[in-house]
Amino acid sequence: MNNNCGNFKLVTYAPVDKKTGKNSINDGLKFAQSEISLFDKDKNGTTTINEFKKGLIKNLKEKFKDAEKAKLVAKLLTKLINLDGNKNISAAEYLAYTMFTDATGNMDGTITCDEQEKAENLFVNDPVWSQSQIQRLYDGHNLAKREKQLNLQG
Repeated sequence: MNNNCGNFKLVTYAPVDKKTGKNSINDGLKFAQSEISLFDKDKNGTTTINEFKKGLIKNLKEKFKDAEKAKLVAKLLTKLINLDGNKNISAAEYLAYTMFTDATGNMDGTITCDEQEKAENLFVNDPVWSQSQIQRLYDGHNLAKREKQLNLQG
C-alpha cells in the first residue's frame, strides 16, 4: 500500500492480556478516554463533536497537506463515530472506531499505518458499511456499559 502516514507511529490501544490471550477492553477504554480528552478544549470533561471535529481537522491537515480533504474526512469520521447521536464523543465510541481501524488488518491491539489508511478509505468510500461495523463492535463488546462501569463517562 502507498503509505501517506507522515510521522505516524504504531498505536497500541489495547494490549493482549497474557492470561486470556485477548485484547484488554478496559485498557482500550482508558486509552480512548485519554485520547478524546486531548480534544476537550474547555476542559469540562466532555468532548463535544465540534471539539472533536476541530481537533481532527488540525491533525489531518498535517497528514494530508490538504485542508479540504482534512475537513471532509474529519466531518465524516465525527458523524460515523457519534453512535448514540448525543453530540458528544465517548470513550466507548472512540474505542469502537479504534477497534474497527485495527480490524482492517490484524486485530492485535495495535494500529499500523496501513490499517489507518485502509480505515480512512473505507470511511470515505463506504460510510454506511463502516458505521454499521463500528456499531457492531460497540454493541458486541458492550462498550457503553463497560465505560460506565469504569466511570469514564464525562
